[in-house]
Amino acid sequence: MKVVDSSFSLFLRTFFVYLPISLLCIYQVLLYCQNTQSALLRLEQKLEKLKESRSSRDDFLVRDELSETIVIGLVACGSGHVRISELSVVLKSAIFFSKNPIKFVIFADKLKSDIVELLTKWNNSGKFAPIDWDIREPSYPEVNSKFKLALQ
Repeated sequence: MKVVDSSFSLFLRTFFVYLPISLLCIYQVLLYCQNTQSALLRLEQKLEKLKESRSSRDDFLVRDELSETIVIGLVACGSGHVRISELSVVLKSAIFFSKNPIKFVIFADKLKSDIVELLTKWNNSGKFAPIDWDIREPSYPEVNSKFKLALQ
């Protein structure tokens, strides 16, 4: 049994220790023996191709992204500082994390003046992408008389 264990441990030691070390040494010798000028030339050519493909792709993406305006619809009904603070968190997040121009379509009843003041202040700061907004009053459809009777 000991003979089997020692031969297996010898195999494991050879496989996991000596073989990787010898392969690494062979690799280093091959690198040392190759012509450094041709290796550098091949590397520079690969890098140039990579730079060209990346720059043309990035230019296309930047042009395409910056030309699109993001439109975000929000509903803010009610009054008080709680509603305006909730709305300002949503608006700030959209403005801070966007590089594209943003347009907000906001349905608000009593908060209209507060929202306009907030957005005007942020838009005039010049720190963010252009902001446009359209604040509308919510409109509700008329309820017909049959529906009113059913509710009563």
